[in-house]
Amino acid sequence: MALNNYHSANDCFPPAGLPVVTAQTKSTQQNASFSAQARLLQFAEQSAVFNAMNFSYGCFNSVDTYGNAANSTAGKTQMNMYLCPSQSPPAFNVNRVNGQSYAAPGCSYFCSMGSTLEYDGGATVPPNGMFQHRGQAIGFRDIQDGSSNTIAFGEWKIGSGINSLLNSQDIVWMSSFPAGSAKNQATINLPLANAGNAFTTWVGKCRAANTVANASNRYVFQGEAWAFSLPAFTMGNVNTAPNSGCGCMTSAAGTQDAGGTYGLTSRHPGGANVVMADGSCRFLKDSINVLTLWALGSKAQGEVISADAY
Repeated sequence: MALNNYHSANDCFPPAGLPVVTAQTKSTQQNASFSAQARLLQFAEQSAVFNAMNFSYGCFNSVDTYGNAANSTAGKTQMNMYLCPSQSPPAFNVNRVNGQSYAAPGCSYFCSMGSTLEYDGGATVPPNGMFQHRGQAIGFRDIQDGSSNTIAFGEWKIGSGINSLLNSQDIVWMSSFPAGSAKNQATINLPLANAGNAFTTWVGKCRAANTVANASNRYVFQGEAWAFSLPAFTMGNVNTAPNSGCGCMTSAAGTQDAGGTYGLTSRHPGGANVVMADGSCRFLKDSINVLTLWALGSKAQGEVISADAY
């Protein structure tokens, strides 16, 4: 359940050792940039779309314009299975797919990285949930808290694509981690990230920054497409209670190649739906205790969750 991707969706330079790819050249990047949602299609009676994807090339990385074009036929397909019946499809074109312009197909359901500020499975301290960007594959053997007590997927509202509107699905680029938290340290995961209420304070600052005047530091395209594997596209987490406010990126404006908080939002009164690792569905109330939510997000932190806790 690791999602392989080699680069940011909008960065201009490839990492060391990778060639810059122009419209005239192409470079194979095995399994690059496709989401868990894309890989699941072969098991959901969507083999025609799955077979149209070329996993030897990326599908949205700006350094792979050939792959962007080659995989656009599949990537622009609107999949009803990935759209909440209460959610209208996006009314904007895909954002940050170099060389391509097509109607964003939308994705209402994110794969959960857990209760964490990390996204990168290659980090010394990886995300504590079921999915991650790169890193080792995760199997049932790794779900030590129990598959019925671990969230695998959750729902969120798709962004508006309009900077002049404020919504709970907006994401603010914060350019920082909560005080005391840092990559490659245990404090990257919750509840340790909230020592001294640091995470709660950071989220409060993030919500205060979600203003129209701060448009250059806001991302309003959450869930724009089901095929792209980066946070805010198809990868989220369960750091905050459902429908409790906007999302927060730890990076500076201009990239989604970063951790943060990309949480549960829905158009259903009182809560949001999740899918557990055992395949069962649960409705989590807006009033859920965050300690319980964080325990449900992690797969192997040893929390004991009462059956009546949520």
